[in-house]
Amino acid sequence: MTKEEVLSLLLTAGEPVSGEHICRQLGVTRAAVWKAIDQLRQEGYTIEAAPRRGYTLTARPDRLDTAQVRGYLAGHPWQPLVTAVERVDSTNNACKRLAAEGTKPDVIVVDPPRKGVSLDVIEAMVTMGPKKIVYVSCDPATLARDVKLLEERGYRAVHAEAVDLFPRCAHVETVVLLSRVHTTMLIKPL
Repeated sequence: MTKEEVLSLLLTAGEPVSGEHICRQLGVTRAAVWKAIDQLRQEGYTIEAAPRRGYTLTARPDRLDTAQVRGYLAGHPWQPLVTAVERVDSTNNACKRLAAEGTKPDVIVVDPPRKGVSLDVIEAMVTMGPKKIVYVSCDPATLARDVKLLEERGYRAVHAEAVDLFPRCAHVETVVLLSRVHTTMLIKPL
């Protein structure tokens, strides 16, 4: 975790941060700081070192990575609520794994390909029981199918909005907010 903690210090500092300060702040050795700086450089961060001044983060890779996510969230109340992983073999498998592990998020955001969300992933999302699901879709047909499946499993579409992300083409993204319905509301009167 030292790499993420060093990155957090560099991201929030408005000036060079001395190696000595990093050591005291994190309770680690100079060798551990140097190793973390080296790892960050290997991942594409540009970190300048000036004698008697310290380290300065001057450029970041143009991709979001786990160290950056954890660095930005360090000390934030949401930190324990966010799961960041470097890579997954499949977001479908990751969702099913999280459900099997008993993860209970407040919100799930999905942005599936045109084919929509598979039924087993919908079941995994419902098993996790989030209060809200944000569904981003580029295909109205699969969106309608998946929203219907989620409504049959206790969610209700409460807001939808079309977003023109690609102005010079015919495609429009649709963002739908679904909220979990209280279970007593699912009982139909006789």
